[in-house]
Amino acid sequence: DTQGEDMTNDEWVKEHWKRYKYAYDLTKKHTEVAASKQKKNNDRTAKTAPLLPGKRVLILNKKFRGRHKLKDRWESIPHIVETQPNDDIPVYVVTPERG
Repeated sequence: DTQGEDMTNDEWVKEHWKRYKYAYDLTKKHTEVAASKQKKNNDRTAKTAPLLPGKRVLILNKKFRGRHKLKDRWESIPHIVETQPNDDIPVYVVTPERG
């Protein structure tokens, strides 16, 4: 390993870049492995909670893209779950709550 005073600026930058690239690639690899394990565990243990008729829900406002405040992302009027036409998919018939 050469010392800093024996290197030119270009050599120092190249050496520094190699070390940075190695650290970045190693961190990226470890992060991807950890994310994969977490996803696999979550997929194995996650359960969907059915929405029963009469339950109050908020509807996601699809007009907005990107980051917004919480109140902007959801419609202001709560809805009531009426039915779930197909038990195999999480799609529900809802009506706006009145009063």
